[in-house]
Amino acid sequence: FLFDYLFKIIIKIYFFFFLKKKFKKNKALKNSAKNKVGFLLATGPSVNNQDLTKLKQHDCFSLSSFFFHKDLKVINPQYHFFAPYHEPIIIEDWVKWINLADKALPKSTKIVLSIKDYKRIKDFNLLKDREVIYLYFSKFINVDNLDITSPLPDMQTQPLMILPFMIYMGYQEIYLIGCDSNNLRNYGKKIENFYDQNLEVKRGSDFPWSAGIIKELENNLSVFTQFKNYKKLADKLNIKIINLSNDSWLDFLDKENYEDVIKKLDNF
Repeated sequence: FLFDYLFKIIIKIYFFFFLKKKFKKNKALKNSAKNKVGFLLATGPSVNNQDLTKLKQHDCFSLSSFFFHKDLKVINPQYHFFAPYHEPIIIEDWVKWINLADKALPKSTKIVLSIKDYKRIKDFNLLKDREVIYLYFSKFINVDNLDITSPLPDMQTQPLMILPFMIYMGYQEIYLIGCDSNNLRNYGKKIENFYDQNLEVKRGSDFPWSAGIIKELENNLSVFTQFKNYKKLADKLNIKIINLSNDSWLDFLDKENYEDVIKKLDNF
């Protein structure tokens, strides 16, 4: 406990003196969407059960390979998020992936990345015609008083990169789409997403089981625990996080039907 506490202090001091300026522009997003409704779009197979063209008039935040969605231009995400680069993904594959996203995403979509990828983006001359926002993540930061101009809690899965961003922006209702979190159902087989895996350019990313079952169980427990921590924070802030996946293991989140939500919002 003492070690974690001291490390948290050290990280904040280091951040303040050496990195703070890189995140200064993020402050403009504070409460910029206060009391609005937003949709977090992940890549679970349940996405194929929903007509996402109905999101045309709504604020959308997409992630990872969601740019393969056939209705991407209609959905027109405001922001698209990429988790930090990590092995065993081959760097050449990662660069190709980022370039594919850059070509596919609407020109107005802003990109959000970890500061760990700042140098890679510059070195490979990526996303040069887009607005890019950087975030800083640390495993020594807790889910409290979220501030995207400061260190944020590390995340086990990409939707947990978006939640603090949307909470900081002031969204009152956050609807999760494609957050199925049921990968263990396919343990030992290929990971399933809403898109054809033949489109995937990151070799090995659809078969991540090399660490073994114990590690996968630990990773999944971390995912569920982090989601639960965000739910507790959202409840405290009077923010609703609602799961619209019809095939999700995040059973502690409030669930609603996608069509009913769209109808309610469109008639509001």
